[in-house]
Amino acid sequence: SPEASIGRIGYQWHSAEEVYASITPLLVRFKKHKRSKVPGAAIQWLMGQLRPMALGNVSFDTLRTRVEKEVSR
Repeated sequence: SPEASIGRIGYQWHSAEEVYASITPLLVRFKKHKRSKVPGAAIQWLMGQLRPMALGNVSFDTLRTRVEKEVSR
């Protein structure tokens, strides 16, 4: 069945608000443990952390814009 196939690939539905709400706590965690001095490291790390939750639920372009805005605060 389609539902079984979706479950096997690990897809989980998340609202856009739920995905966006995860940005701030992850950014706090990054800042607490960061070791990289590479510009953009926070954005890359956040996108990597949010990717599984965002996949199939929100546009990566929109998510990146939101992440960049949060990081630049």
